Amino acid sequence: MGARRRPGRYVFLGVGLGVLALAIAGGTWLAMATSPFEKVGSGLMTQAGPGAPLVTYSGPGQAAEAVLWQPTERKPLKVEEVQREYPRDDGTTDVITIRVMEDSAGNRWLAAALGSNPLIPSPQGSLYFFESQCQLYLVDARTLEVLPLTSWEYQGKSRPQLCRERGVSVAWAHWPLWTPNGEAVVFLTNRSGTRQLWKIDVASREETVLADWGSRACYPHFWADDGRLLMGRRVDQVTEYFLFDLKTGNAEELVSSRLTTVFEAPYIMLFDGVPLTRGSLYDVNRRTTAPLPLPPPGYFYQLPYRVSPNRERIALWIANQQRSHFVAVIDCNAVPLVLRTYPAPGRAWSSGWLVWLDDDTLAIQTGGKNDPAAAMYALKVGEGK
Repeated sequence: MGARRRPGRYVFLGVGLGVLALAIAGGTWLAMATSPFEKVGSGLMTQAGPGAPLVTYSGPGQAAEAVLWQPTERKPLKVEEVQREYPRDDGTTDVITIRVMEDSAGNRWLAAALGSNPLIPSPQGSLYFFESQCQLYLVDARTLEVLPLTSWEYQGKSRPQLCRERGVSVAWAHWPLWTPNGEAVVFLTNRSGTRQLWKIDVASREETVLADWGSRACYPHFWADDGRLLMGRRVDQVTEYFLFDLKTGNAEELVSSRLTTVFEAPYIMLFDGVPLTRGSLYDVNRRTTAPLPLPPPGYFYQLPYRVSPNRERIALWIANQQRSHFVAVIDCNAVPLVLRTYPAPGRAWSSGWLVWLDDDTLAIQTGGKNDPAAAMYALKVGEGK
């Protein structure tokens, strides 16, 4: 059944879908779109972090051309790369290269140039932080001034500010991360000798110890709707998730798994083994668990995944051993969960971008870095079954 078109809502991304419903094991329905994609550009897609604007680039460095993608329009952006020095703990300075993007109204977005540490935007978008040598630095989007947020000194001793654990990245603001109001940053530190969760106020630089977990590593992941912080920890090869109340220090245990888990607000995916075919989806806000739909025979899920702005859909790649790729969209409100798959156009990039432009429009990138065939496509999902 073809999808209904909403007049005037999409200036450039409107796509009609042909959909065929197929029953698969377990009573879950798989809807396979026959021709859902519309090619809408070339170049590479990027975001500074979750919720940040989607920008595509074509051309290197100072010659780059950028376009800001929004649900109803796309805007050309002026692009400039600037270098800014920042102090190091040994008294020397280092340099970060910042890609500055500005529209005709003077609105500005920042992204780290290739080779520089990721810039993580505040919820308001006026400030960014980045990590360098276990320290946090702030960048003001208006002035492009770079200032230290954390200090290397603690109680008269020189200690790293941030815990550095193998396999843990500050990219995508999973750790450290902004508070929802953008007034502070929460981070894990071992500068006192044990692993502690700290909060630092951006304006006053006032620091607060929120929790002390001793030798255990507990990482902040995202904020639940009730203002508590989802934390993860490893105990005897088991990943445990709990909600932590910053005001009371109380913790509520949620779910745990010995196998692969991955998260993006407000969900946690827990898989039963490798390859990633069977598992469950846990909703942190609702405290509910639902079985994940099975991919088509021979296919498996690829991580990470992306949650739509209204939190009703999840997008991710599925693939087989022959590297055939589909874009998969899970309907999180359906009972049971519904999986729709869309054959990827062109040659899919195994870690290709999936970015929600709005609640039912998905942007994808096929091809990778330095790939002349790299292209951007729009996919309209959900209007019809």
